[in-house]
Amino acid sequence: MADQERSAVRHPAELILQDVRCFAGEQRARVRPITLLVGENGTGKTTFLGCYRALHGVLSGAEQPNFNEEPFAMGAFRDIARSRRGHLDRFKEFKLGFTLEGEGDERLIATFCERESRLIVASLKPLGFRNLPDLVPVAPLRTKPKRTHCPASRESCQWDLLHEDLVEFGHGAGLFSDIKVTCEGNQTADALEVRARARGGPYANIANIGQGICQSLSVLVDVLAANRSSRPRGGRTFLLQQPETYLHPRGQAQLASLFIKAFKERDNRFLIETHSDYIVDRTRISVRQGLLDPNDVSILYFEPTNRAVKIHSMYLDANGNLEGAPAGYREFFLRETNTLLGFAD
Repeated sequence: MADQERSAVRHPAELILQDVRCFAGEQRARVRPITLLVGENGTGKTTFLGCYRALHGVLSGAEQPNFNEEPFAMGAFRDIARSRRGHLDRFKEFKLGFTLEGEGDERLIATFCERESRLIVASLKPLGFRNLPDLVPVAPLRTKPKRTHCPASRESCQWDLLHEDLVEFGHGAGLFSDIKVTCEGNQTADALEVRARARGGPYANIANIGQGICQSLSVLVDVLAANRSSRPRGGRTFLLQQPETYLHPRGQAQLASLFIKAFKERDNRFLIETHSDYIVDRTRISVRQGLLDPNDVSILYFEPTNRAVKIHSMYLDANGNLEGAPAGYREFFLRETNTLLGFAD
């Protein structure tokens, strides 16, 4: 019965956006198990994730669309609908949609508008809700290091098993040699205190060790707990905003390996907004080494063009080489390399 339930889950293969903020007209972006969102600041990567979550909620049966559920805060209709020439000349509606995996490439399109100062779903085609995978959004940054942590995915999880996974990551990332996870109570909602041993020193609360360990913990615990818990319908989909924050390049690369392992072992999927070349490169290396199928990777490049942003869906070949990269994506890196080598002013 559980296998039948999982097989009924259908993952989005594309996110469709029309007239949302910086996205003019219809934009279609390919979504795969490992999807990396790359591009300059202010090009709509967080908007993309926020729209994905809001649409997922609508298609999962939410009574009202919510574009302001943590960690996303997209504002009201006037903040989301695209403007033609100013805030008084906005489109009267915008659309979001999924193309679902499987035969027929079924498209689900929701149209949003404003009515009596409220953002509502004006139409949903086709009608009815779909069996989508569970969604886990993870915020990018905490303003202050926290001494305890409450993971999003604690149900049915053996917490003592987290030790092995955390230590494996700590070694690979060069962050810590050992770690202790202590639950403050007996309920699944109780917080965890984490004490780590760094560089052979004594155990200390991670808030006293370094920003890199503390800031990355919410990502680590949520992903690793999802791996250890009972497998949900079709795995979980994580929406991650800059998970590399405060991490050394070695730790950033190890994060990519963690995500890939979580997909391969438990069918957990990841949409990752990132500015880390090391996460992108580790993903490419994993494809080249045969650890990851190139068809499981999508790299979305958000390119600013005049007053709009165009999303380019890029892919990898069997050697980890980029396919479908526009000139704008390669231009910056080529210019920097030429300058370093003395070939450009």
